[in-house]
Amino acid sequence: MRRLSLLFAALILLSVSCTENISEPTNTGGISGFVVDKTTGDPVQTVNVKLKETGASTVTGSDGSFTFKDLENREYTVLLSKEGYNDNSNTIQVTNGRIVESHFTIERIPAVLTIDREVLDFGDNYSNTTLSFSMVNKNYVDLDWEIVYSCRWIKEVDPMKSIVKLGFGKTQTVVVIIDRDTLLAGDNETVLVVRTSDGASELKIKALGQARRLPALNVEPADGISATTAVLNAKIEDKGIPEYTERGFVIGDVDMPTHDSALKVIPATVNTEDHFSARATELILGKKYYVRAYARNAIGMAYSTNQESFVTTSTLPTVNTLSAISEDRETKTVVLRGNIVYEGEPAYTERGFVWSTVYDVPTIEENKIVISGSGAGDYEKRVTFDAIDKTIYVRAYATNLRGTAYGETIQVFQLDYIIVNNIKLGVQREDITSGGPAYWYDANSMCNNSRVGGLTDWRLPTKDELFQLYNMRNDIGGFTTEPGYNYRHWYWSSTHDLNSGNGYYSKHWLIKFSSGAASIEYDNVYDVSARCVRTIK
Repeated sequence: MRRLSLLFAALILLSVSCTENISEPTNTGGISGFVVDKTTGDPVQTVNVKLKETGASTVTGSDGSFTFKDLENREYTVLLSKEGYNDNSNTIQVTNGRIVESHFTIERIPAVLTIDREVLDFGDNYSNTTLSFSMVNKNYVDLDWEIVYSCRWIKEVDPMKSIVKLGFGKTQTVVVIIDRDTLLAGDNETVLVVRTSDGASELKIKALGQARRLPALNVEPADGISATTAVLNAKIEDKGIPEYTERGFVIGDVDMPTHDSALKVIPATVNTEDHFSARATELILGKKYYVRAYARNAIGMAYSTNQESFVTTSTLPTVNTLSAISEDRETKTVVLRGNIVYEGEPAYTERGFVWSTVYDVPTIEENKIVISGSGAGDYEKRVTFDAIDKTIYVRAYATNLRGTAYGETIQVFQLDYIIVNNIKLGVQREDITSGGPAYWYDANSMCNNSRVGGLTDWRLPTKDELFQLYNMRNDIGGFTTEPGYNYRHWYWSSTHDLNSGNGYYSKHWLIKFSSGAASIEYDNVYDVSARCVRTIK
């Protein structure tokens, strides 16, 4: 009886225990699992695991595991992400408060370089030949890389391959240079491939080519023309496609010269300037030359449609006569000095001094003193003259192929009067009436009584002689030539008017030095000038 009671009690307890488990079910569950590499099957740690519906997130441990607890019974989207891997997701249903176990895979991103653009477009600008792009290593390992292409109009890619590995997160700039001269007309496209050991990326390269054409240019007038040289000038109007690589001039002695008919081909420097010049040398004096410009590109040779011509010419030197120094009448010596300002073209071959004892402009046909030397600058010579009792007229000179150039005339051992050789007169340097106006008979008396140079044969000039003095008034100097209200610009002559008689009403000829006009006036006309002369034999 005791045994039955104990058995019954046990059954009651068991019955109560089973009743409690059934009557209190659990309302929450969970999700747990592992994340492994899709390729290797190895656990992947630090994967970000997120529930889309609740926003709850966690990361995998070193064994790739993760767990979410206390989840309501419903469907959940599990999101997986990790840098260097492609994202993944899966849907899990939590029911009956159970922990649902699930295994996930995640796939590595191939270890390739990312290019910062899809297209590198050079467009149609002929001068645009260089562009660049950047590669970024956004992956999980350092990478070796190289660039592969097959295109004849890509001139250079720098760098073509890695010198050192491109580190994770680092950037590499690559420069691409194209040769527009090899582009076809219209659109040109090719592809650069950036290749690594784990994959490759591509970049499209585009450029618009233009139709090929020769350059166009014009020749311009030459300048700096001399006996043997000239500066040739031209302008590029169109550089051509492809752009010209050579330019210059052809010069000949026939119309429209070319390389085949030219006497000379003269290249010019190629630079960014459209205008260009070159010097032609070793030309022949007095010869006529014809000039055309040329430019060459990959298509061929282009000449200017026009031509210029010129004749080589020479220029005289420029010479100055400097004032003489150390003039000594007793020793009959003086230092003559000259200066070559410009050597002439061609340069002078002889220089020195010319001199004369008559009032004239001496030339190399008379007395010549040659001084050795060359180039511009001063030169001098100590000279002894025998004609010490006469005024010496001196000029510096220099001679080249063009002729002889002279400096100003100076006087050394100057006398008190001027000898005018071509009219055989000695002429006083100043008016005899410079101290005041004079009637004719006063002027005539002053000349007759003059003792200039220690001579006693001074007189008034004749009418004809006075005309010659008027014609040489600037060379002789000292005459009154400006008109006024008086007669000072008139000069007395010794020529008597035969129709006027003698005495108080006598008349003589006058010459107006302001105009060269001649007139007959009474001898008692006041305020007239006079210049004394003497005959030179």
